[in-house]
Amino acid sequence: MQPILRAARVKTHTVSAFKGIWRAGRAPEGYFADAVNLTSAQYPALSTRAQRRVINDCAGVTAMYSHDRMLWLDGTALYYGDDEVGALTAGEKQFASMGANVVIYPDKKLLNTRTLSLTSLDNLVTVTGASASASHADGSAASATSYAKLAAAGIGAGFRAGDAVRISGFTSEELNGTFILQTVSDDFVVILALAGEGETAAGEVTLSREAPDLDFICAYGNRVWGVSNAAHTVYACKLGDPTNWNAFEGISTDSYAAVVPSPGAFTGMSAYLGSVMLFKEEEIVKLFGTKPSNFQLVSSQMPGVEKGGARSLAFSDSTLFYKGVNGIYAYDGATPVCISRALGDARFQNARAGTLDGRYYVSMRELPANTHALWVYDTQTGTWQKEAAEPVRFFAGTGSDLYFACENGFIHSIRGSGLWYDPAKVIATRLCLQETGFAWSAETGPVSLDMPERQHLTRLNLRYRLESGFLKVWARLETDDAWRLLYQTSAACAEKTVSMPAPPGRSSSFYLKIEGTGACAITALSESYEAGSDV
Repeated sequence: MQPILRAARVKTHTVSAFKGIWRAGRAPEGYFADAVNLTSAQYPALSTRAQRRVINDCAGVTAMYSHDRMLWLDGTALYYGDDEVGALTAGEKQFASMGANVVIYPDKKLLNTRTLSLTSLDNLVTVTGASASASHADGSAASATSYAKLAAAGIGAGFRAGDAVRISGFTSEELNGTFILQTVSDDFVVILALAGEGETAAGEVTLSREAPDLDFICAYGNRVWGVSNAAHTVYACKLGDPTNWNAFEGISTDSYAAVVPSPGAFTGMSAYLGSVMLFKEEEIVKLFGTKPSNFQLVSSQMPGVEKGGARSLAFSDSTLFYKGVNGIYAYDGATPVCISRALGDARFQNARAGTLDGRYYVSMRELPANTHALWVYDTQTGTWQKEAAEPVRFFAGTGSDLYFACENGFIHSIRGSGLWYDPAKVIATRLCLQETGFAWSAETGPVSLDMPERQHLTRLNLRYRLESGFLKVWARLETDDAWRLLYQTSAACAEKTVSMPAPPGRSSSFYLKIEGTGACAITALSESYEAGSDV
């Protein structure tokens, strides 16, 4: 009687949905332990990211802000699109827009984008020989009225009726303090005060309209809001008027200021879901209300923005994303949820972020490796990818594209829009180049084979599309130290399945690495294996 030969148990497993990077322990099915320059844009396929446009010689561009046109700072020259509109100090800026007006901090400037005029939020006038006399509200002479006319050459320069102005220098104390200007002319102003029989100041008289020093700003409800760590105070300008921060008449259009009682430094600020939000590292303070008389601060102990992470605040699909102490958080108005568990136990710092097409792009420095990468969270699939990039200084979104400026002086546009101005109108030496031939790769963690015994990996099948460049596939058994090249090609194809012989030997798991250049998409990957002995 002949012995019975039993066929080897062969099992095939296929992955057709690729879910990004997972570094929190053993990667689940469909995840990679590491990958670079890939995207979930063609999910469930794994594909290479889009080619960027790269603009060189941009070290002097320290701020960009998208309005109807791009507002940007090159050195000390401020541009609105192609038009140079004035000068600022060099360095990073914060912007908040109210209709056609854009407020710029820390310079305390106001740009009117219709007239292209750049003016100061503050105004200071010092005069000599100023006189004070009783008058009507329009400045005409009167006696025994509650209005005082202050007159001197140039005393009203740069002021408007309704401005809250601090006045000092008069002998009479009734004329010193903060007043609302009733009427303004170049050579006189009218305030609500008792002027007595008239007075002429012997020395200098100063009129000043001052905006507070603010660490963070945002716009909401036709006001510009800001917080100061030095004063531990939240401020709001007068309704519709970002030049006035000290108008307190007891009316609905007043300015607003309130000390935040809880300790700890403010780390960021944003307007979201009908409120102004003030962030600390472990606290979120919301400001509700429609006017100063009903403004209310509500504090909640929950993960806030990490110190130094204010530029990680960005919106996508009605969700606010930011870098907290323990990771990246998504906030929908209820409780912040950490969405970066897939990135493992590494610590990240220096987060800068922007959003485009439902993706949150955040540049971070990873510790303790001290390496930088551009991490991308897809809000639709909940997956993470990683793109190669130098450390990012800031992001600027236009709605149709997202720019990011790197510390090496280059600015990239993710969708390839290129220059945001007409080079024929703005004289510069910078060039706009099309990115080509970037390298990409994906590497799995240990892929387990499902049988209880040690198995023999027999074949690997890969289905892919390759538009340009080359593709290589490597494999390594858990028992091996060296990678083995299984397949390589530079032949473009619309869709192809390739079957590759596996590395010889038995193992309980294996590792796979796919790399290349050019545009490529991986649509399916399968492995076939059969049981071996227990040794």
